[in-house]
Amino acid sequence: MCSKEEAITLFPELNGQHLVKVDHICDLDQNGLSIFPDAHFDFVICNHVIEHVANPIKTVQELFRITKPDGYVVISAPDKKYTFDQGRKMTPFAHLLDEYQNEVTQVTDGHYLDFLRVVYPGIFSRGGEILQAHLQEARSRREHAHVWNSKAFGEFIANTLNFFKIQAECAFISTGDVNQFEYFAIWKKSPSQLVVKITYKPPFFHRLHRFLRFSELSNQNMLNSAIEPFKWQWLWLFPIFLLPLAYFSYLNRTLQIDDALIYQRYIRNLLDGHGLVYNPGEYFNGLTSPLYTYLSIATSYLLNNTQIAAMALSTAFMALALIIFTILFSRYAKIHFVLLGAIFATCLPYFYLTYGMETSLFIFLIGWCIYLFDRKNDFLLGIACALLFLARGEGLFLILALGVEFLRQNRPFPKLYTFVLPIFIVAASFAFNKWYFGTFLTETMAVKIYQGQSGLWGEWPSFAYIGYQSQWFFSSSRLLIYSLLTLSLLGVLSLRFQSINIISVNFLIFYTLFFVSLNLPNYHWYYAPFYLFIFFYAGIGIAWLIQNFLMANDRLFKIVGIGTVFTLIFTTTYLSFTVTRTKPDIGGYAKPYRIIGEWLKANTPVDAKVALMEIGTVGWYSERYIIDMLGLVNPLNAKFMGKRDFSEWLRHYSPDYIVIHDPLAPHEVGIRNAVLLGDFAEESRLQVKRFKLLAKQQDIPVNFLPVYLSLPHQMIIEDGRYALLVHAPGEVHFHVMPGEYTLTGQFGIDDGAYAQNNPHITDGVEFSAVIKENGQNQPLFQRFLNPANVETDRGTQTFTTVPFTVDKKSLLSLQTQPGPANDAQSDWSFWRAISIEKR
Repeated sequence: MCSKEEAITLFPELNGQHLVKVDHICDLDQNGLSIFPDAHFDFVICNHVIEHVANPIKTVQELFRITKPDGYVVISAPDKKYTFDQGRKMTPFAHLLDEYQNEVTQVTDGHYLDFLRVVYPGIFSRGGEILQAHLQEARSRREHAHVWNSKAFGEFIANTLNFFKIQAECAFISTGDVNQFEYFAIWKKSPSQLVVKITYKPPFFHRLHRFLRFSELSNQNMLNSAIEPFKWQWLWLFPIFLLPLAYFSYLNRTLQIDDALIYQRYIRNLLDGHGLVYNPGEYFNGLTSPLYTYLSIATSYLLNNTQIAAMALSTAFMALALIIFTILFSRYAKIHFVLLGAIFATCLPYFYLTYGMETSLFIFLIGWCIYLFDRKNDFLLGIACALLFLARGEGLFLILALGVEFLRQNRPFPKLYTFVLPIFIVAASFAFNKWYFGTFLTETMAVKIYQGQSGLWGEWPSFAYIGYQSQWFFSSSRLLIYSLLTLSLLGVLSLRFQSINIISVNFLIFYTLFFVSLNLPNYHWYYAPFYLFIFFYAGIGIAWLIQNFLMANDRLFKIVGIGTVFTLIFTTTYLSFTVTRTKPDIGGYAKPYRIIGEWLKANTPVDAKVALMEIGTVGWYSERYIIDMLGLVNPLNAKFMGKRDFSEWLRHYSPDYIVIHDPLAPHEVGIRNAVLLGDFAEESRLQVKRFKLLAKQQDIPVNFLPVYLSLPHQMIIEDGRYALLVHAPGEVHFHVMPGEYTLTGQFGIDDGAYAQNNPHITDGVEFSAVIKENGQNQPLFQRFLNPANVETDRGTQTFTTVPFTVDKKSLLSLQTQPGPANDAQSDWSFWRAISIEKR
């Protein structure tokens, strides 16, 4: 287990001169004796080692595996009656069998606690720091984990050999009753049946026994969290969290997350015969999760209802995720405390607000991968990792975290055949994407990157902006938030360097770095792994508190401490349940989009094209061609956004209707150019709070986009049509390449600028268009409007077919200048339907 130098450091009471350097160092708990082949040695000695290991049955199996037929295995262990273990209970074979069947690979503090209570009972009253110091020293020295007397140890060896059907006979045995110290036996591996023969020949064995005898050292340890193998009898406890999960899932069965309806529209189009597309005829892969898509297609086909299929899949995989995480964490704390983590997850609304997405599938596969890694099932782990990657590309970071722990444990490299099926699964999905959509990967990862580059989701790092989640998921309850965070932190610290800690912490670090480094949008479903680990670590934290209060000698402190913890458990659970139960419709924010979508379906032509920012709900209910300004389901748009060309989509798509927020959301910055270059009226028949619907009045081709808009500017409605107000003095610039063109458009002054109740009535604005070329200005048209005094100057004015020619790349500038008094307070000048066309 350790080198000579390490032994001298850990055991200073030993004479270092008597220690020799070794050729091989093995970790029996992690890798057994895997560095040695089968039937390799004639003689194997395991002298006062087996009481220190995490999995004694596995160790015995390994000892006989590497021994040749007719070879000898020497095994010794201290007899508790003659050591400091005298006051401890013996380790039953059933406990050892559980450790073997659950493939335990690490001795936990739970095995040391009763040892510490017997050997050093006084330290429990000296405070946590003293206890922690003893614990750390005991971990380093790998003190006794299991306890036997000679009779029990002999039964353990015999039971183990029979369990593996190992044929061996005992050639020599000396018990504690004889030597007053230990069980010592020499077993011969042979073809004969297992027979225990007590003999004291030959004399060589006596000499070997005396040579190998040594004084066992007393150690220190304590319990932080005991690894307790999961018992399938505990399944009857699962309804404790499955029932609230079913209850809240049923309450939210009609929930429709905007992005979830994107999945459902793809699938509906497929089932209706239009193909796996969002807009019929447009093969663009906007599906984030290939695996979730395949499962949704199959489930929707069977149930003949995409909404029910989405809810059924989310509920089922959420249940599986909670089950697998409960099994995982029950290895590190009592099942009753781990169940609290599952209850927190079911009683808070977070996961229900991800239903219809791939989230529950993703977190289930995270848990399954860690479980299979823990079980060392390389074949199934490879398959699970492939499915995880297809569920969400970010699953790659869990695979990376598993790789780190794989190297830390120094595990042998998996057999090559374990990679065949995972590679085939991923390659098959890639091949389908290439055949059907024309690209190997889904477009959504590129879309996320482009969206992050746009800066519209906030300054770097936008992933850290999580304030909105406090209200959404915790009803702004600081007590609930801080309680869960504190408990989960205690849970992480209590497990220290346990495998689950290494994997989960590394995974969340890699995961966070990915989102932060690329400044990806902070959609709430991206945080699912954080929430689930927080909930279950909170359960571990509660277990740690209870165990530490139980160890206190002061009765009052113990009672108050445990009472406080149970009060905290009740309060946290009650608040969690209340937050979710009192929300009548946690998906209610989608209702305006549903109203808009249903109105569009009933009042617009079937071939109408609708542009908007959040497309899921409107696209589902309108059944119209959708132009996604954020680029998730339309080619090119995401790239334009990444380059911050927020209006470039206008060149490629000509919307008949545009849905906007009122006031405009930051993501809708390109709409200003739409009303500057197009002819849109407000659709007054649709009245939805905080939203406006722009209806195109005439088709104006967009050949040029403005490169500069002076401030301030804003959208206004003039004569029932939208226009872009560019306050005088103001400018709008266009880049124009060499050629012959015509310029047309509309302009005017907002009627509020000359209203009688305006204390600063405009004295007019001069409108002009000029070509700036070679440092000179070439005027195209000029018009002075004074609507306060000239009635014909009121309303919208038009300039038509103004021809011009440029010989080199030039700047076309639309300009507004204040009137003679130069009082620009109310010079609210606007432009609309600006078109530049080549002759």
